[in-house]
Amino acid sequence: MDCDWDTERASDETIREIMRVSEHQIIWGGNYYDLPPTRGIVCWNKLQSWENFSQWEMAWTSYNCPAVMITVSNTGGANKETKIHPTQKSVAMYKELLRRFAKPGDVIFDPYMGSQSLRIACYDMGFDFYGCERNALFFETGCKWFEEHKTKAEEIREKGYASTALERINPVFEFN
Repeated sequence: MDCDWDTERASDETIREIMRVSEHQIIWGGNYYDLPPTRGIVCWNKLQSWENFSQWEMAWTSYNCPAVMITVSNTGGANKETKIHPTQKSVAMYKELLRRFAKPGDVIFDPYMGSQSLRIACYDMGFDFYGCERNALFFETGCKWFEEHKTKAEEIREKGYASTALERINPVFEFN
């Protein structure tokens, strides 16, 4: 398995800049950085059944709160979500993170958007979102996934069902 993506980390300068421009931070893989001590760590129990993959992930937070355990299945990327990025987080996990930490009116920024799961969670929960991703393929694929999700959500609000999703499952063929 190619794990080149797992050997590169954000520079200390990047981490300092993230902390400078935001009131609060949640940093996945915070254990790899020289960050201040915190009570508010997050552990994501992925319910991962494959022993050669991480069973859980840790995030450092700037919040002064007890540690949090979020248990949401990742199912090794075989869940219903589109698998775009090797370290992709689930939309359900991000929704739980937002529920626990974000307040109405908060603006969410993700400097490492990857698959854009957090963007989808923010859209569904009504948070303003800004983000960037340096890998063009991840960015473009994530944008496509977000637009498909947004279209389905709008169709459900308007019609009570997502016709675009139904058309993929049961295509309608017109014969002349």
